[in-house]
Amino acid sequence: MVVARPDHGGVVRLAGPSDYLAGLTAANRSENSVAAAASDLALWHRWCVDTGREPVRVTTRDVNGWMAAWFSTPRNGDLAGPIRLLPNDPRRRADSTVARALASVKAYYRWAAEAGFVSRRVASQMAACSAPRATKRLDIGRLEADEVAELLALAMSPRERFLVELLYGCGLRIGETLGLWFEDLCFETDNRSLGCEVRGPHLHVEPRDGRHRARAKGGARLVPVAGRTVALFREWMVQRFEALGDDDPAAAVFVALSGPTKGGPWSYQAMQKWWDREIRSVPRLARATRHLLRHSFASELLDAGVSNHSIQAMLGHAVLESTSRYSHASMATMRRAVERRDEWLDGRISELTPGSSSAS
Repeated sequence: MVVARPDHGGVVRLAGPSDYLAGLTAANRSENSVAAAASDLALWHRWCVDTGREPVRVTTRDVNGWMAAWFSTPRNGDLAGPIRLLPNDPRRRADSTVARALASVKAYYRWAAEAGFVSRRVASQMAACSAPRATKRLDIGRLEADEVAELLALAMSPRERFLVELLYGCGLRIGETLGLWFEDLCFETDNRSLGCEVRGPHLHVEPRDGRHRARAKGGARLVPVAGRTVALFREWMVQRFEALGDDDPAAAVFVALSGPTKGGPWSYQAMQKWWDREIRSVPRLARATRHLLRHSFASELLDAGVSNHSIQAMLGHAVLESTSRYSHASMATMRRAVERRDEWLDGRISELTPGSSSAS
């Protein structure tokens, strides 16, 4: 990791954080986790430099000042900048964001003390800090019906449409989706010719090493797929063959179709640029993150009456509590429930009212 150091005449490499992040990568931490840790450490070191503090000699008071800066400056603003927020400003960072950043820095200092980059006294000063406890949400957001219609009506190439289908139609995480290999797809009625004894179209989510590691948090799992998913996969294969021809040795399901990485795995960064440009730029889809599609998949299954245990298996949740967070209903579902109760109540009142036809 590098950071600007005016007193050193420019940008310098920070040995401790760089070695720490390299260790996270070597330990098969997800690409997103390493990137988040790098961002948090960079913000911490930059704030220390900008405010005249030395990261290897910080105190609890310094760390508390850093957290105060997170709460008092606008989201995406300079932590050492002059802009300060008024109470209830919508640009205020969430408690969970500050807690995550502090957790990243504390984890680094624990490692740094063991590795000899900082003293144990400094590590203990850091360990003494605590972030505000974020309020745990009882439910998770979802796309509403009109947003889903807007998303599915967008013009997409077969590759992008198949990606959306796996997120929204199968509930996969984005890392799991980009990490799929052809051997994971068993899309036949009888898959024994593919070496799989499970009947019916389905896919396997497997944790494995590679450029896009599938982070199967609940372990390897099977996910059944619908006929629509299989059809969209075949359309993507036609596009892929037209772009790459017979010289396509890649085992990854999702590959780049142009540029210097043509034929190689479709990178998270390239996918992210496409998503922001083509989906989140649409006003009504500005909140449509990839993980929100997974939330919507789970929520709609619950609306359809699927049990929490079945959804837990499909999503790869290690504990049922994680799945229970999806058990909120859409407005349409709640309205239908109220209407059914109202009909029942009308009938019940009619039964209990003297002189009614049911009472006679």
